[in-house]
Amino acid sequence: MLNLLLKSGWVPGTESEWAGVAAIQVRSGKSLPKEGYVEKLCALSPALDRLTAAGWIHAALLENEIFVYEKNARIKR
Repeated sequence: MLNLLLKSGWVPGTESEWAGVAAIQVRSGKSLPKEGYVEKLCALSPALDRLTAAGWIHAALLENEIFVYEKNARIKR
């Protein structure tokens, strides 16, 4: 559904929207190299600001790494 929104020209306008878009892309594209997330987003919607997209993708990647680390730490206890 997000891909359809982006292809139709929708652009995230708020910080919450950017955070959501980035998190969805990171969680759904685990096989992509880190640079691939920005390329994928900008291919879906050329109107996206690449620098803003890169910043939010970076934040989502860090958040995902922390989530996985904490999840694994809980399992070992």
